[in-house]
Amino acid sequence: MNHIGINSFSSHIPRQNLPCKFTAQNNEDDFVDAFHSVYIAKQKKRGISGKEFALEGFGIADLVHAQLMPVSKGKANRIGPITAFEMKLKNFKKAVSQTYRYSYFADRAIAVIPPRKKPLDEKTLQVLKKLGIGIWMFNKSLGTIHKLVTPCNTKARLPAAHRKACAAIEAHLK
Repeated sequence: MNHIGINSFSSHIPRQNLPCKFTAQNNEDDFVDAFHSVYIAKQKKRGISGKEFALEGFGIADLVHAQLMPVSKGKANRIGPITAFEMKLKNFKKAVSQTYRYSYFADRAIAVIPPRKKPLDEKTLQVLKKLGIGIWMFNKSLGTIHKLVTPCNTKARLPAAHRKACAAIEAHLK
């Protein structure tokens, strides 16, 4: 399998304007990097992925992975399904809110959180399923991903935003 890794989709990362003393973000960056390594190692199909994917009006996804489709005659777009991830170490509700925004341009939008002392209740999981967004737990020390809710057979909520995201990803292939 050929996988293309992009360090960062964004050329401007707003967090870099903050003083170095904000170490919580460094912890989150480490969490994203560790998840990215484990997630990519499990991918069987050819793809492209990178951190800090910004799409105007929809926020900055911590990580985006897109399947690469074989180029065929008459088909200009080589980008297959897009999965956007939002990682949060503490604020679960904020992760869900941001993840929902990514569902406008991504085929799958998934919040990734560390294992919790108090498990998510069934009502919360049902709401996430209804919203069409996923929630996974990632244990950084064990390198394991536990998929609580994974959106299936979903498409981006806004086709125009999806086309824009595809174009932004494809620009990194050239």
